[in-house]
Amino acid sequence: MLTRIEARDWNKKYKAKNVLISAVCPGFCATDLNQNAEGGRPAALGADSILHVVYNSEHLENAQFWKDGERLSWK
Repeated sequence: MLTRIEARDWNKKYKAKNVLISAVCPGFCATDLNQNAEGGRPAALGADSILHVVYNSEHLENAQFWKDGERLSWK
């Protein structure tokens, strides 16, 4: 919800141009922080999920939720 509120505020309250607010879920990744937890996916895959939004931002709409290059529903 915070993503949708921020997107609305930046567009209406601040009249910001060319600002894209999106949320990205990297998924549960095995990292040093969680002692490379069993069942976690590689951190590189989580990073790819984030980079998809960064590198394709010109084709995206504001206030969307993404994981692994797919737009997810807010429901």
